[in-house]
Amino acid sequence: MLIEYAIWHASPADVAGLRRHITAMEDAVAGADPVAFIHANWRLHADIAAISPNMLLSSIYTHLLDLVESHTLSVLPSSEQPLGEYIEHRHDLHRALVDALDQRDRDTALRLIREHNTTPASEDSAL
Repeated sequence: MLIEYAIWHASPADVAGLRRHITAMEDAVAGADPVAFIHANWRLHADIAAISPNMLLSSIYTHLLDLVESHTLSVLPSSEQPLGEYIEHRHDLHRALVDALDQRDRDTALRLIREHNTTPASEDSAL
């Protein structure tokens, strides 16, 4: 639902803010810094939630993000893919999602969020 809201309610300023998080994620990928990547990722998610006019949904989501962040001790690679490749893929996915939001491309945004959400939990408990 948050993506649906973002498609219809994101202002140009909101999208510019989301792109700053994408840039921070890109910098973290280039610097091989998975901790910086995950923090930028969480800020991106929080800002997407903040776009929603549904304050209850936004509040619940951001509180869950805060809970996950406060209990995260480290960022570890999955057993199937090296961490660097994995965060690069996640960066690409999030960048494409922000592009779809900017273009109000509902079909692409929903396809990307399905891909985002179907990553096995063992590989992506927070991203």
